[in-house]
Amino acid sequence: MHRLVCVTIALLAATPVAAQMEVPAAQAHLSTLPWNSDRLPDVKPVQVELNPDIIDRFLASLPVLIALSRDLDLEVGRIEPAKLDENLALLLVPHLFPAETEEAINEKLGEFGFSSYTAWANVARSIGLAVDAAQFSKVDLSSFEQAERRDVENDPALSPEQRAQKIEDIKSRFTALVESQPLPGNREAVGPYLQRLRTAIGG
Repeated sequence: MHRLVCVTIALLAATPVAAQMEVPAAQAHLSTLPWNSDRLPDVKPVQVELNPDIIDRFLASLPVLIALSRDLDLEVGRIEPAKLDENLALLLVPHLFPAETEEAINEKLGEFGFSSYTAWANVARSIGLAVDAAQFSKVDLSSFEQAERRDVENDPALSPEQRAQKIEDIKSRFTALVESQPLPGNREAVGPYLQRLRTAIGG
């Protein structure tokens, strides 16, 4: 059981801080900007499969988007530009309105083969998770989840209600851990680019 707890703690520690604080970071960033529109940004990045072409295009686009983000921050009076470690996938979310700004952002991304900011954000999230995971050994989460469930199911001190609640807690915790792990193959895809990616995103 001790090993299970240690592995779970290690996995939680390995989960990117930006990913753990995605919503708070976005809210903090958004709250500093003066709104003149009722249409708030709604970007919820999901993972996509990575390949060399996508990673090359992401690396090429990143300096341009960072510069664009800082220019737009200054235009709206943000004194301190957004930091990359807040959450790279949310870099330009506060500027996705008015519509003409979003169109300009998407047009710039089109130069690098991205159909929209959402498409770019999906790649940014996927790369961020894969780069973070690359420094840790692979872990079979399902086996650890099953072991924890067995411990709970075999604990005679628990009432049926307590047992059901603990199993639900385990399920929720491991679901969150799975979502923080890169898609199969993404860790390997970023392998040849690790140093360049870490330099580019400040990791």
